Amino acid sequence: MDRLAGAVARERRAGHSLVAGDRSGGVTEKHHATLLRYVEAQGGKAEATIVGSAQRSALSAQRTTAELAGLVNGRTGKAWEHEDKYWVDETIGFAVGCCVVPAAIAAAEARGGGVSGSDLATAVALAIDMEIRLLRPLGLSFVPGRAVANAKFTFGTYGAAIAAAKIPGLGPDGFFDALGLAHCQASGNFQGQVEGRGVALQAGIAVRNGIAAARLAAMGMPGPKGSLTGSCGLYAMHYPSCTVNFQQIVDRLGEDYLNVHLGFKGYPCGVVAHPVIDAVLAVRKTLSGRSIEAIDVFGAPSLGIMASPIERKRAPANFIEAQFSIPWAAACAMRDGHYSIAHYDDAAISDPELRHLAGLVSIHMSDDMPVRHRLRGPEAIRAARVGGIGNAAKAERAVRALPAQFSVFNLDQHVDIKRVLRSPGNLALARHPRSEAPEGDPAARAS
Repeated sequence: MDRLAGAVARERRAGHSLVAGDRSGGVTEKHHATLLRYVEAQGGKAEATIVGSAQRSALSAQRTTAELAGLVNGRTGKAWEHEDKYWVDETIGFAVGCCVVPAAIAAAEARGGGVSGSDLATAVALAIDMEIRLLRPLGLSFVPGRAVANAKFTFGTYGAAIAAAKIPGLGPDGFFDALGLAHCQASGNFQGQVEGRGVALQAGIAVRNGIAAARLAAMGMPGPKGSLTGSCGLYAMHYPSCTVNFQQIVDRLGEDYLNVHLGFKGYPCGVVAHPVIDAVLAVRKTLSGRSIEAIDVFGAPSLGIMASPIERKRAPANFIEAQFSIPWAAACAMRDGHYSIAHYDDAAISDPELRHLAGLVSIHMSDDMPVRHRLRGPEAIRAARVGGIGNAAKAERAVRALPAQFSVFNLDQHVDIKRVLRSPGNLALARHPRSEAPEGDPAARAS
């Protein structure tokens, strides 16, 4: 526990990933309201809290079953595309906390007592470490274009099951059963990103299924033991073309805690667009008010998930389509000098100037990663970004966040974490970056 605590303390950021989606007033779009109506209709034992909903529902800040609370809270943690990431390389990240944290909290609440802050943090850290370890043998084979299974949700089911199994202290056989029962339910695909429908809900489904797997295992339900390495296990089923080195899963297990490598996304959109946004912002500084004729983006094939079909990506019809559109991200960054969830408002999505700029974006997938802007004249301005964080949290906010992160270890009961997160200072910490838009900027005024 001492070794684990040191690692957990350094990655305590993961504990905030759950609330990142609801701290600026809650998730208020219509699909969240639909999910709340679904949960209301199910009924069930009131044992876990739906966190931070701003909807006018009987379930707002109310309680339901652990599985259903996980369904809603898991979706909330992914809804605004501001979740944490394990950075596999300089440009590709893997979301973990949005499935693990809601599962741990719901399982702890359902247990009814005896779960300390340290217990909760341990469950989160263990599950994050193990989920990343399960991903590692794939290398970059999980990225869009190389796989159709969306790893963040496929592996998220296993991560949620591990977190929910750790809370009641299941033994080795119980963990094997929980993983096997998670395997029976694991899913996740990229079709949601392609169509702009049902993306965040997949996180909620992963959390719900992981909690159910752990609770069934705790009651003695057996699960298949070869869920990971079997001939029909995780890798064979979801990543059949990959050659998997299983030794990578256990390499330096208990010594190297991979959760220390977590970081947050700098922009609320698919991570493959982040280098594009950074490059657009760099070029924007050199324009001096000159008009733009075209925006050309050159990048790796991984851009495809946010680049094709280009006609649809240039004209998003709703906020989910906008979240996974490189043309939209480039247009907003070019006009406003930043990119935030304010750009998903109905008024922004229908803004004729933004839609015109998005229509000027062309994407060329190749080996290098420059962005080039052609002006109305002979000039072309070019910038390049290869990974890196270009929109990090401000230092004063990071310093203020640390006491809340470390305080989790000192809580006698896990339920006190809600008091920590709801304190006035921490509400400000978890607000979306749209609150940091430059003064005088139209998006800043709108927010």
